[in-house]
Amino acid sequence: MVGAGPAGLLAAATLARYGVRVALLERRLEGSELPRATVSSTRTMEVLRWLGVSEQVRDRSDAVSMTMLMTHTAADAAAGVTLDVGFPSAEQAAIVSPEGPLCVAQDQLEAALLQHLAQRQEVSIRRGWQVSEVVEHADHVLVVGRDVRTNQALSIRGDWVLAADGVRSAVRQSLGVEMVGPADAMSATQLEVRAPIWDLVGDNRHLIYAITHPEGAGALLPAGLGDRWIYALDHGADRTPPTLQETVDRLRIASGSKDLPVVALRHRHTRIGAQIAASFGRDRVFLTGDAAHRVTPRGGTGLNTAMASAFNIAWKLAWVVHGWSSTDLLASYEAERRVIAEHNRLRSLDPQGSLRSASEALVADLGGRIRHLWLRHHRMASTLDLLGPGATMFVGPDASTTSRATRPDLGGPVPAPVTVVELDPLAAQAFGVGAAGSILVRPDGVPLPLPPTTTQMEEGHGILAEHPLRTVDAR
Repeated sequence: MVGAGPAGLLAAATLARYGVRVALLERRLEGSELPRATVSSTRTMEVLRWLGVSEQVRDRSDAVSMTMLMTHTAADAAAGVTLDVGFPSAEQAAIVSPEGPLCVAQDQLEAALLQHLAQRQEVSIRRGWQVSEVVEHADHVLVVGRDVRTNQALSIRGDWVLAADGVRSAVRQSLGVEMVGPADAMSATQLEVRAPIWDLVGDNRHLIYAITHPEGAGALLPAGLGDRWIYALDHGADRTPPTLQETVDRLRIASGSKDLPVVALRHRHTRIGAQIAASFGRDRVFLTGDAAHRVTPRGGTGLNTAMASAFNIAWKLAWVVHGWSSTDLLASYEAERRVIAEHNRLRSLDPQGSLRSASEALVADLGGRIRHLWLRHHRMASTLDLLGPGATMFVGPDASTTSRATRPDLGGPVPAPVTVVELDPLAAQAFGVGAAGSILVRPDGVPLPLPPTTTQMEEGHGILAEHPLRTVDAR
């Protein structure tokens, strides 16, 4: 695993749950202290729940409404206008998920994952590793690099390589994979500060504040640690970026307090791209996270797209390692994730890309996973809580013995283990399987195809003969 950002840490934690040994190579000598992204989506929190880390992440979050407040200044928050930015409220999330989105800074998310990995013997984190190239062989991959402290040459051999080494991915460059899309879609200045802005907004706590004051226009985002904030300015590529003092002065105007005490932590100018890799990998090497796709901050989908992609490739790779599937399963990684990554990339290029309803954004966030239901006969667990490392078969109370014994056939030498979950009649009806039905589900909650019986195939041919299919354009 190359890269110990959130995507790399999550992929390593997923593989560790399967007992797969992982060498996690990271250039940085210590964990990040940069807040960067500040939101974990509903689906990200579901994956963290599957790993047993959601509570630790929740403890590090800010309690806010997952909305944008458009306001003249922070001090005028009581008169601001609330706008949806694609994240469900706590009440909405409770209907569709056992989890909900959180306002949590990226460094706090990484710290929770690192704490989790410290308890896993399967993962060895090797810091100071600057990867330069990967050399592919028929039965293994050689990762070549150097120690950033001593400049000593390093190499390590692995059966597979997952690269989550960021927008300048050395692994992607070594593979010769190009990025498609604008590399400088947005030019921005970000100021990270410690300041008592919560005192100014009072009870009007939101995920993001869109400041409309002409001399302080920008975005204010809470970033944890009690009083840490990010002030972001989209200044355009043609304008000279402001100095630190100019940005601090603008922040004070944006806050509505000319005497606001400000401790500036970091001030940087960035050009932000919205790109997607021409390929997400080949053979034994795969790209994930920002190495595969990057977006602008609009919509808050960057980290969450990275996390979903990392989970997708990690569990599939674990199935292949254990022999539960052939390597054909790995081809579905790009097929499934590219469409979501491209959707989020285009959304981030839209000047109004932050403004989406929760119902619209949840389609991309939750993907095709099964429905969440609380199951009374399973100690009030969610259907998502019952998904394990293998496959899960949800069956109605009258499902046949044959249905209960179905195993996924994905071409591996060993069938994937299956956990059978019997639903009570009401849950079976609500879940859509009925009293005698069943559904086989992957670890990520997406249904697996079931092989049809001879009777079903004969009946299907008869129905098609009598009722030819027609195509409907639902766009």
